[in-house]
Amino acid sequence: MEGCRDWVNFYRYISEFGSIFLHTSKLIFDIAPLTQFIALFFIALASFFTISIFSDNNFSIKLTIASLPIGLFPYFLSNYAYRYDSPYMAFSLCVCIIPFLFYKDFTNYIISSILCLFLMCISYQASSGIYIFMAVLVFLKMLLLEKKDSKTLFKFTLTSIICYAFTLLFFSFLFMEPNDGGTYVDESMNLSRFIPNTITYISTLYNGLGKSSILIFSILIIFSFIFACTKVSLINKITTFFVVSFASIFCVCLSFGSYLALARPEFIPRACVGIGVLIGSISVFTLSLLNNNKSIPSKLSLIIAFYLSYSCIAFSFGFGNAEYDQKEYIRFRASILAQDLSECITEPDDEIELLFVNNIGYASTVEVIADVYPVAKEMIDIGFIDDRKCQFILESFNLISLKDKPNHYFKDANFPVVKDTAYHTIQNEDNKYLITFKNPHYKTIKTRRFIDE
Repeated sequence: MEGCRDWVNFYRYISEFGSIFLHTSKLIFDIAPLTQFIALFFIALASFFTISIFSDNNFSIKLTIASLPIGLFPYFLSNYAYRYDSPYMAFSLCVCIIPFLFYKDFTNYIISSILCLFLMCISYQASSGIYIFMAVLVFLKMLLLEKKDSKTLFKFTLTSIICYAFTLLFFSFLFMEPNDGGTYVDESMNLSRFIPNTITYISTLYNGLGKSSILIFSILIIFSFIFACTKVSLINKITTFFVVSFASIFCVCLSFGSYLALARPEFIPRACVGIGVLIGSISVFTLSLLNNNKSIPSKLSLIIAFYLSYSCIAFSFGFGNAEYDQKEYIRFRASILAQDLSECITEPDDEIELLFVNNIGYASTVEVIADVYPVAKEMIDIGFIDDRKCQFILESFNLISLKDKPNHYFKDANFPVVKDTAYHTIQNEDNKYLITFKNPHYKTIKTRRFIDE
């Protein structure tokens, strides 16, 4: 809105300086949907790399379809809606996968791991879980399919742990500043919060997806993965079953990455980007394992993977429509508020203060999709929800121009009412305006048939 870049406060230096190049100016302006196209390019690369890793470069249409959750899983879709941030969010996701293209060459694997993890840290730290579960999945591939000896497996595991720990600690000590815990997220490390954070994370994922087909088929593809690994494993089948089962649970939990060790992480959709990459990777890995298998369970796994991808496509269209309708609803409410404020502000040249109470609620299409996918309400911006967003929206209507000055808090004040409508109440005293939003829902009988009285 203001053209400012504020990512450096979140240590997202690639976003901070990359935006200057992308927007061709230090004062950034809205170039969407170009930013979303760039984000899609990075997601396509991530899918390409994932297929290459787990299929040994045996690309096919069915593996491409299976990889769709990487970019279309609900928890990443909200990132596309960020008109300025989305390329850097997608970039961080992509770079976490790159090191595993070189897992057979330890020198290149170490170099690429440290470099790519550092790039992730200075672009979007929410992707930190991707490296962890990718390492686990590649470990399973080395163990079950390539039958690597214990020395090689130990070397790969230790190398991955050291690269991950070294890069994140290096980043935190060199770039991050001490946090007083007063912000919306406490970035200080607190290992005692690991288990409670993990429980909260799993609960957030489960509750956010509701009883949707995406949740059901995500669980089914994990079971299919366990079956596929057990079927094609070159080691003991029983051992394989328990190892892969444990690894699957471990990957789901750790897909939240380093955020699990924070004193107070933020469990919002855009912070949960890892789970979609995990489900997409497992789907690709499963179909790669059963590539030439014609058995009924194998065909069933193919159906599960395809319907999971279709469910993600269906949700993405529904989400896009709901997002559009919410923006239209925001414009509708903003136009009414702007008109009423313009009538109430008698001295337009005076400096005024605006505070807001309540919110405008959601458009009906958002409510419908949220009945199936509760996470939709968290993904879609409600618009008029806090003072800062409300002021920005009114500024976009050229009704106000914002200035940096100390504010007064008067939300509890009992000012005289100067405008009272079905949508809001405006109270005013001197140069202070308090707007209280309402959500009218008049119970109306559907006009279908008439009755005689």
